Amino acid sequence: EPTHIDPGLEAWDVRNKALEHRLTGGSEAEVYERLRLSGTLPLGVPGKIAFDQATASVPALVAEHAARTSGKARSVSIDLDLDGERLVGQIDAIYPEGRVVAQASGTSAKHEVGVWLTHLALRACEDVPLTSSTLIRRAGAEAEVLTLGTTLSRARARTLLSAIIKDYQRGQRYPLCFFPETSKAYVEGLKSHDPDKHKISAEARALSRAEKAWEKDMPGAEGKDRYNLTLHGTQRPYEPSYTIEGMDAEVAPSFEELALRFWLDLYDEVGKEEGA
Repeated sequence: EPTHIDPGLEAWDVRNKALEHRLTGGSEAEVYERLRLSGTLPLGVPGKIAFDQATASVPALVAEHAARTSGKARSVSIDLDLDGERLVGQIDAIYPEGRVVAQASGTSAKHEVGVWLTHLALRACEDVPLTSSTLIRRAGAEAEVLTLGTTLSRARARTLLSAIIKDYQRGQRYPLCFFPETSKAYVEGLKSHDPDKHKISAEARALSRAEKAWEKDMPGAEGKDRYNLTLHGTQRPYEPSYTIEGMDAEVAPSFEELALRFWLDLYDEVGKEEGA
């Protein structure tokens, strides 16, 4: 039996299992008993304390999910022809109110990437009613909500998906300067720039935000990722003058180009409803 659970991945695993069980109608006592019997938790009182600490946000996540959904979730199949490329798959968690997903993790650009791509696919389908997408995620012991609205047109969704697919195909042939956290920070810096408030230009503010995201002193930071370090070394791939050695700058999209293509429409879609 373990003597403790790691506050990182092990705590997330406990929280994720608790959330999944609660969202299907199970009780906290049931999931605690399952985890205790499986040997996931320490014995006795330490195990209960560890469980309570790991799952502190679950009641808020479940309550937020219940407040935003009704009825039973359904799935839809998609089959899109995007400039000669076929995109086929299935999207779940569709409620009368829209697509609603709850996760045990906190704020992360990589999770927003997944929600955005799914949202684009839904918006691009001719035979699927236009719908919003909501991501409910952990913020300490509370729930935080990201909602992508209903203003994005089908034509724009198809255009964006087609461009992203082309970027994905490029990424299978050579490395791209797309880093979810850093590129998101860059676009947020541009969009939140206020010339009356900020003394620097919008581009300088965006680059400053990108630098902070890249240089974060924490596990998982993109500037400390071993693959990024192998490819880029100590260089800063978000800077305008950067090119990957041996790459044709005319062929490979720049960091800015990829960041704007992916995040700009997402940023504009957050919380927006048709007609607003």
